[in-house]
Amino acid sequence: MTLLVGLHCVFHRALDGDQERLARLATLVVDPRWLYRFKLINVWHTPQRPAVPVFKGTVPAAKLRQSVTEAITSTSSQHVLFGVSRSKQDTLDTARFGIDLGRPLTMDVALPFEACSTWHVPADASDEATKVWLDLQHEIVELVGALNGVVIVTTNADIVAIETSLVSRTLNGRPLHPDPGEISSYGIHRRKLGEDYIRVPRWGTYLKPAHVAAVGGRDKIVSVVKPPVVRDVGELLYVQLSERVSDALAPETEARRRAFADLVAPITAPRVNA
Repeated sequence: MTLLVGLHCVFHRALDGDQERLARLATLVVDPRWLYRFKLINVWHTPQRPAVPVFKGTVPAAKLRQSVTEAITSTSSQHVLFGVSRSKQDTLDTARFGIDLGRPLTMDVALPFEACSTWHVPADASDEATKVWLDLQHEIVELVGALNGVVIVTTNADIVAIETSLVSRTLNGRPLHPDPGEISSYGIHRRKLGEDYIRVPRWGTYLKPAHVAAVGGRDKIVSVVKPPVVRDVGELLYVQLSERVSDALAPETEARRRAFADLVAPITAPRVNA
């Protein structure tokens, strides 16, 4: 059984123009803790600006740091996606990381900005490798100043894609996500996501202090959910529902998730009918 993990977080503080944070971001993109080296770079450009840079084919290892820096510092780059696949025949990405840089597509761009990662958990030493990957994601979450975020674990590539993009997918007219109404709710309430509302908890969940206070505080979360991992990530509280990723889909982990979801229901994005 191949596990996939994904990170999705929202933030308001644009990276555009902040040279120190952009330099730190470039370092995180080429960090060996991804386990896999990114080889592909796609850039979504801002309108009415030159469509540069453009990266064709794979990026050589020797030029990766330079290319990453060019991609994220260009004033034409609005969103950048880094990726790598295991083979030309493999339609599933081994690892990818995408981030909004805060250069608006329009003058009325809807906050928040988003950052997302997906990653195939290696079959050997999966728990140890995932802990290392998670430490890297924590640094990304802290760097961007996230307001709310989740870490998803699944065996389904479509699910992790939907969960990290918040864009629904269908097959033969049927939704691929088991709860499409939840995904739709995030689009409807996007401007308030991370502020008034949060996402439904997943295996890992990041909450800002106001969210923690709104549901009774840290001690209340620990008492009700009984999570084995609770730690501070910058100003956020990170709650993880099993110690090991190999137990992320276990019944007891899901029981903790349901208890957590019930606790934070008052501040979760209101549901819509799908």
